[in-house]
Amino acid sequence: MGKVQSFVWFQQCQRVCIQVMMTDTCNCSHPTYADEFGYVEEMCTLEVSAASSLEDRRTYQCVQEVFEKFDNGSFECQSCFPPCQ
Repeated sequence: MGKVQSFVWFQQCQRVCIQVMMTDTCNCSHPTYADEFGYVEEMCTLEVSAASSLEDRRTYQCVQEVFEKFDNGSFECQSCFPPCQ
């Protein structure tokens, strides 16, 4: 596999991993990836305001925590075979 193909595969793998993390951890789908991967779960709340419900605030916090874990490497992707490399 060439460098470009490897990079595209890696990006695709990470996108699937993020979506699986969102669905499993926050019980919602990230809107950026939902259509691409066919997820039909409730969409994650990506913004909150003073008028946001408590549930929306919790979902937002969960989404932020998932991205933080993904960014710092504390969440290992198991959704790709072989794992994202």
